[in-house]
Amino acid sequence: MDAKTRAIVLIKYKPMIQEFKNAIAEERKKGASEGRIAAILHYVETTSSDIDPDVMEVMRIELAEAAKATNRGSNTRQ
Repeated sequence: MDAKTRAIVLIKYKPMIQEFKNAIAEERKKGASEGRIAAILHYVETTSSDIDPDVMEVMRIELAEAAKATNRGSNTRQ
């Protein structure tokens, strides 16, 4: 995927990425572990089979970055 197409994909999905980030932050507030966050990311990746693989790769990277951005330290509860 070229840079222009990637930028368009990110603009289109920016609201969804922000909502995902908010949801992950809420999970972390409730004490979700890194394993739980990883499971959520895995679920998104494996249940989105109707999305173009190139778009899914961009989204996978962005969602993982959004999840990392909410990490304020290690949590242990799942």
